[in-house]
Amino acid sequence: MGWQDALRLANLTEAAHNFSEMVLALAVLDLPFESPKHTTRVDNGQFTLTAAGPLIAFHKEIKPATPAPEQTPLLVSQNFFRADDRYREEGNEKFDKYITEEFLAGVVYGANVVVTNPTSSPQKVSVLLQIPRGALP
Repeated sequence: MGWQDALRLANLTEAAHNFSEMVLALAVLDLPFESPKHTTRVDNGQFTLTAAGPLIAFHKEIKPATPAPEQTPLLVSQNFFRADDRYREEGNEKFDKYITEEFLAGVVYGANVVVTNPTSSPQKVSVLLQIPRGALP
C-alpha cells in the first residue's frame, strides 16, 4: 500500500454523508473485486469476525447522551399522518391532517419530524427516529 492509498484510507470515514459519496470513496481505494470468505460468530451478544484478507470494518453504536452544559435549545416537532389521507382543505387552503387518535393496524402512516435551531449558534446534531415495536418500516 502506497502513501496515496494510506491517505485515502485515513480519510474514508469523512465520506459518509450520502450513498454516492460513499461509493465514490470506495471506488478510489483500489480494493479487490473478489472478497475472501470471512467467518463470523455470535455468542452471548458478542460478535466475532475473523478476516480472511484485507477489509474495512465500521462500527456504530448508539449510547445515551449527556446534556450539553450550556443547554443550547432545539425545537423538535413530531407528527404522524395517514398516507392515504394526509391533508384537509378549507376553502382554497391545504392543511396537514395529523393523527391525534389511536393508530390502526394495517394502515400506512407517515411521520413529519422537524428540528429547528432557534439560535444564531451553529449546532451539529444527530436525529434518531424510531418506529413503534411491531410496526414495519
